Amino acid sequence: MLGIVGGAVLAIFIVALVAVSLFFDPNDYKVEISTAVEQATGRQLSLDGDLELDIFPRLRVAIGAAELSSAAGFGDAPFATIQGAGLAVGLLPLLSRRVEIGEARLEGLVLNLARNEQGQNNWQELGGTAAPESTSSTADSASLELDVGASVSAELVYDANRMMLEDVEFVLDDSQLTGELGLLGDSIRFDLDIDTINIDRYLPPATEGAAAEEGSLDEVDLPLEVLRTLRAAGQIAINETQFAGRSLSKVEFSFSAEDGLVSLEPSASLYSGTYAGEITVRVTDDTAMLSIDQQLTGIEAMPLGRDLMDVESLSGTLNASMSLAASGSNLGEVRRQLAGDINFALTDGAWEGFDMWFELRRARAAFGSRPMPARAGPVRTAFSEMSASGVLEDSVMTNRDLTADLEFMTVTGGGTVNIVTDAIDFDVIARFVDGTVLQSDPEIVDLAGDELPLTISGSLSSPSVLSDFSAMLSAEAEEALQEEIEEEREELQDRLEDRLRGLFDR
Repeated sequence: MLGIVGGAVLAIFIVALVAVSLFFDPNDYKVEISTAVEQATGRQLSLDGDLELDIFPRLRVAIGAAELSSAAGFGDAPFATIQGAGLAVGLLPLLSRRVEIGEARLEGLVLNLARNEQGQNNWQELGGTAAPESTSSTADSASLELDVGASVSAELVYDANRMMLEDVEFVLDDSQLTGELGLLGDSIRFDLDIDTINIDRYLPPATEGAAAEEGSLDEVDLPLEVLRTLRAAGQIAINETQFAGRSLSKVEFSFSAEDGLVSLEPSASLYSGTYAGEITVRVTDDTAMLSIDQQLTGIEAMPLGRDLMDVESLSGTLNASMSLAASGSNLGEVRRQLAGDINFALTDGAWEGFDMWFELRRARAAFGSRPMPARAGPVRTAFSEMSASGVLEDSVMTNRDLTADLEFMTVTGGGTVNIVTDAIDFDVIARFVDGTVLQSDPEIVDLAGDELPLTISGSLSSPSVLSDFSAMLSAEAEEALQEEIEEEREELQDRLEDRLRGLFDR
């Protein structure tokens, strides 16, 4: 009997809903809706677009263009404007205070958030009594559990000073995002965790045969106005990600922005090592002052150079640090004005594609009019350690303390590297070290202990090394001449002393 009564009531309820859907036109109530909003908030709601209402089989509300005025004392600009919005929810879940969203649409939303000199904002009366930014109290606040299918669930919590999405769970393809984000006062706050994401999947495909235009970075302006007024704080943690073909893990970003000062502290595990740093941007009237402090520890140099600069000339384990600064209004200016200090050390590596031992033997043979040597083994120059420090100015690094330890020589010197054009120009002194390698060539073994001037030019990816054997041999000849002169001087002095001794003996 109860089942029959329940079925009848449900049938009547469905018929009533259908009747309302058929005969009720929400556009007839635009004035009443606007009046109710004004009485509740003190603001004017303008409904320029059509209103739509469907009640069965699901509750659906849609509006066209609309505008909500700002609070008194905050100017004539509207608080919010939209081009359209729509929301469809399940009916039965509403009875248990649960919102199951089947459709959520918001088009062309523009929010004008403002705070006056007294610290009041233009939305505080929409959620109840204002609360200090530092409090986590939920007094005079409301919450709503959201479940969108479109993979997304969250709890919307809001009051006079807070509009936050908490307990967010968002699934997109193979990625899952959890955490919270929203507004606290007029500051953006977020704390998000992503398990894995392939960023390359969402980038537009590269155009085949298309090359980047010269100076294209000059056209990328920094968003100075946004950075000048932005207030935000939060962090993002990504367990694994792929970006531009690079695999990174344990990526973390700590971000803050206030009063034109933006700070970003990234860290990650990459190329079998670790990366950490701090980037700060201070926005002035029409430019941005950039400061970069970075540290790389235990990095595989070969894949790093290939991915960052398309250079595969250096292998080994890299430890590096840099402290740089620049200013500009676009990325091109910033890159050209980079200045600061750079330090690096490579261990157990090689200069791939260049055989220093073969080039020296060939130059020695050419200088002495001897047969050219045959190349043996891979084209590379192995070293146990190479290190340098330098000062970067206008994107050109100047170095004065380059050192490298090879099996058959040590290298010291200095020069310049242009990080924009990849051009290098070094003058170094190579000192031959006796050992197995040097002993393997009878034409060059006699150079043990000698110093050979070298000029290294070209680029990091395609270097050119010129050896000045004539200078080395000239130095040897001058040294031999000085030794001969010294011997003759000593001999003359001995003769003079003998004669003087003979005079005194008489």
